[in-house]
Amino acid sequence: MSKARIDGLDYVFIRMARERPFVIATHRSQEVVNVLLRVRSGGNEGIGVVAPNIVTGDTPESAIHFLQDLIGVLPSEELTVAQLHDLMSSISEEDNAAKCGVDTAFHDLLARMEGKPLCDLLGRVKDRIETSVTIGIMGIQESLAAIHQRSMAGFQILKLKVGLDLDRDLYIINEVRRRYPKMVLRVDCNQAFTTEEANAFMEAITPIGIQFVEQPVDADDVEGLCEVGRSSKIPVMADESVRSAEDIERIGRLQGVRLVNIKLAKVGGILPAIELSRRCEFHGMKAMVGCMSECEASISAGLHFALSQDCVEYADLDSHLSLIDDPTSAISMEKGFLSTLPLPGLGIDLGSTDRQSIEGSHIDWKAIRYEKFNGW
Repeated sequence: MSKARIDGLDYVFIRMARERPFVIATHRSQEVVNVLLRVRSGGNEGIGVVAPNIVTGDTPESAIHFLQDLIGVLPSEELTVAQLHDLMSSISEEDNAAKCGVDTAFHDLLARMEGKPLCDLLGRVKDRIETSVTIGIMGIQESLAAIHQRSMAGFQILKLKVGLDLDRDLYIINEVRRRYPKMVLRVDCNQAFTTEEANAFMEAITPIGIQFVEQPVDADDVEGLCEVGRSSKIPVMADESVRSAEDIERIGRLQGVRLVNIKLAKVGGILPAIELSRRCEFHGMKAMVGCMSECEASISAGLHFALSQDCVEYADLDSHLSLIDDPTSAISMEKGFLSTLPLPGLGIDLGSTDRQSIEGSHIDWKAIRYEKFNGW
């Protein structure tokens, strides 16, 4: 892939309310804060998004500190994506959401300079992918109403969050199957169970017809995760347990887990995600591209990655659908199928006519400047 020099980094915070509070087994949120990032190179630019989240521990403030450190070590020479990642790793072994924002903005820059959609530059292997739509933990009637709304919108794949009330969870899973017999059902436990509880839960839902179950046990309990996978007739997907290629290697050695959820913000961007995809292929595992709490511009990066990887068979790229005032647009969607726009890079449009613009009609970009950080 080509090189580019980074002349500057700019950012702006975007705050987006959710349609309704989003609850999973480990936390609750009503508002999403992303950091929109611009990489400048001569007369060219690329756009990326930092999506702070509790999984990586990033916050909007920690992201800015990371970017300030990065701007202080950027060379005047052109960089490849790999060289940029080496620089970021020299600053921090963490901050993966911030690294992802830089990575995706740089990829967007390179693809725009080539005049191609990013997935074409990476090597497109498919034109579209079908996403699931996620239903958070709510009351029974509220959950069923939300599911009906998504079904009427044409979605055919449903992901149900579970883990706070087993009786409620089992009732909704059974009721959804009764009402929507052709709907593809996925279940996400978000680390809710012990190994013993997970085995009992998997046995209880086996007759219902579940495509796969995500992360039933604690992220650090990889042996327990693989044990549940070996014991269950339903495929188990690793999510929070996978943040690096080394995690894939460990799961591959233990066996039992056949699926992996690759989230760009969790692993540090497109380049690390491609490495995870290759490791999955080596171990005979399939992958799903997932997302954190991300605006559409960020979702586009996951989509371009997915369309360039044979290993990525599944998608859960829906977080932008629950955001009321997302000011970005970047993808095409029809009845749950996602495809890219015929534009270079990530196809990002800021402040399109049918959406709220960022801070009015003008984006008030703030330049990242190097400031030595001496601790809290």
